Amino acid sequence: ITWQLPPQWENWRSKPCDFISHLLGHEAKGSLLSALKERSWANECYAGVGSGGYENSSSHALFTMNFTLSEEGVSHWVDIVNFVYTYIGMLRFYCSTDDGLPKWIYEELRAIQEVSHKYEDEDTPIDLVESIADCLTPYDMLPPDRLLDGDALLFEFDRGKIQSIIDNYLTPKNARVDLVSSLFGRAADFDDHTSCLKPASKDTPINSNY
Repeated sequence: ITWQLPPQWENWRSKPCDFISHLLGHEAKGSLLSALKERSWANECYAGVGSGGYENSSSHALFTMNFTLSEEGVSHWVDIVNFVYTYIGMLRFYCSTDDGLPKWIYEELRAIQEVSHKYEDEDTPIDLVESIADCLTPYDMLPPDRLLDGDALLFEFDRGKIQSIIDNYLTPKNARVDLVSSLFGRAADFDDHTSCLKPASKDTPINSNY
């Protein structure tokens, strides 16, 4: 599932997409993935804005949520999309409360990223120069003293920007759903001209009320 967002370069201090991807891609008990695993529909997931130019540019950002599905999961893809929007609806609800999404989650994520950045493998000189050159571009908006870590670390918690993305962009109307599977095969593989993919019927619509 892919949602198009405004460019995120100016949010380098708060990185709201990192916070949202941390919640959507979590794998512990009570997470979206754990609910799908209980039903044997999926075994892994990934959420976030990639680093490629087509995903993260000066004109837009693409927030993607990817699942690796089981064979049974492929036939329940509509239910899985509904699970995603139910989870997003829960996040939207907490954003609207007086307390909002808890800051301790942000602090935990910030600590993880600081440790990861501190102990990551050193780049080769060529890769390091290329990385710094990318950070020097005007649209990147990083100050000179943050060229080495500004794109990797978190510096401030901004509930408003997190809520804006969840409320205004992570919606069914702003989404594209791509489903790829070798199970689909070729038309000649199916004697009865049916496939393992069961398209959405009138009884199982994708809920657009979240």
